[in-house]
Amino acid sequence: MLLSAYATTLIRIGKSDIARPYLEKAVKINSGKGNMYSGFPFIEPNINLSLLYIEDRRFKDAGALLEDTFRTITRDANLFEPLYWEFAWLSLFQGRIEESRHRLLLYVANHAPNVYVLALSCLVAFLAPDRQAFLSDMVKKISSHRCNSSLEGVYLRIMGSQLEREQLKYIDSKMIGDEHSRSIRALAKKMAGHERAFDGPVSPEVILALLRDADGNLTGGMYRELF
Repeated sequence: MLLSAYATTLIRIGKSDIARPYLEKAVKINSGKGNMYSGFPFIEPNINLSLLYIEDRRFKDAGALLEDTFRTITRDANLFEPLYWEFAWLSLFQGRIEESRHRLLLYVANHAPNVYVLALSCLVAFLAPDRQAFLSDMVKKISSHRCNSSLEGVYLRIMGSQLEREQLKYIDSKMIGDEHSRSIRALAKKMAGHERAFDGPVSPEVILALLRDADGNLTGGMYRELF
């Protein structure tokens, strides 16, 4: 627990490379105890290490770690699925799109989305039928969220592009706001060559380019051909 807490602190101050060996040691100790502490499942170091692996594009390592972790908590899975979006990532990485959708909706019912959750939501929305129904449900659950970065705003714009005009207007005015709208335009100019590229509704061509980029960053391009 101390190793995990120390590593988490290092990650939060931008020292992930230093944190990694401490997390790996914590996971090794944890695994030897069946991911249990005082009679209860304890998977925090496993989750944190899997996120580092995803950020490092070590997707197979992240998938193997999460799959092994989930196997040890299957009896209590209903308690953990709403706590960690990383299990939604695992479902996507293993090709179970509907399961990934389900786990994402469980997560945002009680947690504010981060940029990974928004990117995953866009990916799974476009990989299965009933895209609009899923995104409408997702936006309703995160309607009180205020985006923290221009990239979050871009993913919110992608979602809004598939919904009714009133929902898109709500996303722009309440969830993104003027400050991030300006930063989104700056990002659009850098990525697409003109500052209105990510204005809602985003064009299908731009959406596909963004989805390919997200797929590359989160799965190593597993779904590239579908996009």
